[in-house]
Amino acid sequence: MNKPKFCIGEEVAVVGKGTTIDRTEVMACEYSEPGESILHRGNYRCSLGEWFYRTAHDFDDDGWWAEKTLRKLPPSKSFNDFMSEIKPVTA
Repeated sequence: MNKPKFCIGEEVAVVGKGTTIDRTEVMACEYSEPGESILHRGNYRCSLGEWFYRTAHDFDDDGWWAEKTLRKLPPSKSFNDFMSEIKPVTA
């Protein structure tokens, strides 16, 4: 079994068939053994041995996202972070 690509608490984007979520949080992850049936987006699907994730935007739903549908997001910066990167202009 390989390690999950995403951690619980990590902010990710979801890009699935007919679904795009710009930013959500990983709430749970689970490894599905090859050939194991799991409930994925309301349908039972057979796994090829991969990680599946539940996210904050639909945590009460029975659906899980396959790892290939999640995308890493760049770290978010605060306003103060941006301001500290600005260099003064000298004439």
